[in-house]
Amino acid sequence: MLRPRSVYLLPLLLAALLTGCGGGGGGGSAAAPDPGTPAVSPALSFNPATVRGTVNAGTSLTLNVIASVARPADFANAGTVVASIVDSNGVLLPTAQLVRDSDTQYHAVLQTAPSLAAGTYTGNLSVRLCRDSGCASQFPGSPMLLPYSLQVVPAGQLTFSATPAVALNATAHLGGAAPAPVSIAISGDGR
Repeated sequence: MLRPRSVYLLPLLLAALLTGCGGGGGGGSAAAPDPGTPAVSPALSFNPATVRGTVNAGTSLTLNVIASVARPADFANAGTVVASIVDSNGVLLPTAQLVRDSDTQYHAVLQTAPSLAAGTYTGNLSVRLCRDSGCASQFPGSPMLLPYSLQVVPAGQLTFSATPAVALNATAHLGGAAPAPVSIAISGDGR
């Protein structure tokens, strides 16, 4: 009578266990994206793409950001569009003004908080496009992040800034009318 030796059973047992595993692996916990729900691109594009400025401590700097609508059809039949800027770091005053330049372009007038101490402040503002004032429902591509980089210099140090109110690009066609002029506010503290 032949008796199986345990040396011969061990490889058979391992092969049976590996076959039962089904292969694959990695053990990662990241879920695969749902192929039925495509990612939605941001509803707006911003100019400048990053809000930058230099301001004296104890004062406020006015910043302008142009927002262009990426997909106007998303808003064509909207009864209400409520835009808001969420600043979770307190770098801005809560008095942001949103101005409609055209059906596809808006600009925001932002003011830095005068309470900021000297230093560098970087982060992201969250721009939301909501269907109601409580923001219970947002439009596709909302919210969007708007990066900022602010330099607050000690009081008394001179700063210089130039702030456009609208986009600084224009298109002209041969034989057509000249593009509209663009105003730029230039300021220099102590000058």
